[in-house]
Amino acid sequence: AGAACNDAAITATATGDNNVINVTGQGAKQTIGASLTGNRNTANVTSSTTNMNGATATVTQTGGDDNSISISQNGPAGLNGFSATVEVTGGSNNIGVTQTGTVDSTVNVKSVGSNNSITVHSGN
Repeated sequence: AGAACNDAAITATATGDNNVINVTGQGAKQTIGASLTGNRNTANVTSSTTNMNGATATVTQTGGDDNSISISQNGPAGLNGFSATVEVTGGSNNIGVTQTGTVDSTVNVKSVGSNNSITVHSGN
């Protein structure tokens, strides 16, 4: 799914195993949500802002193992900033959050399970 507009709201949901969700938002402001249930699923969320309205991304993964979640937010974020929230239940999951540009950033990661890998980069 993709959007290029002034205020995009995108939601994607996948239930089962071996699913891939790719969501790209471009424009002034985005609110993106993805929800996954199962094993070996992938969620890739990319937000590119073009002015000072920011972006919000929320990804929830429940009841599975060996999942991959990636959130990338870039561009001028202004007063609203960037916000990324990830909640994962299960083991051996990979979580990556990158926020770059002129940022006022918030990152919240909640991980319940064993052997999960979490990487966060926030800055210019």
